[in-house]
Amino acid sequence: MRTLEQTSTNARLTSKGSSDVRRLPVGKQILFSAIIVCALLVLLEGTIRLWPFYFRTSYERYNWTTGRLELVPNLRYTTPGGGEFWINSRGFVGPEFEDQPTPGVYRILPSAIRAHSRPARGGSAIRASWNDP
Repeated sequence: MRTLEQTSTNARLTSKGSSDVRRLPVGKQILFSAIIVCALLVLLEGTIRLWPFYFRTSYERYNWTTGRLELVPNLRYTTPGGGEFWINSRGFVGPEFEDQPTPGVYRILPSAIRAHSRPARGGSAIRASWNDP
């Protein structure tokens, strides 16, 4: 029959001196970590791509050909705070406007819209294009 002291000594020896714990080699640890990180990044990418399709406001719609949210044309919207805005027939916020501006009127577009409408060129050509009528 074993005494309490022998049992605790044996338990201590098996818990400290046990070599039953197996570790993966460093190469496999790195590989499995990379797989987990890649899986999380793919999940995050999918979430970001699906978010605008399912969670958007009523005045936006997702355009599958361009991959962007666009404003719904011809819409009058009242915000929860009581503010109101109109989206014209071209999908811009504000009143309707003509294709060609009247003489003396200059339209200022954000650089993102201008970049899509005209291909990039050298610096001097871009400066010259701003002066084109």
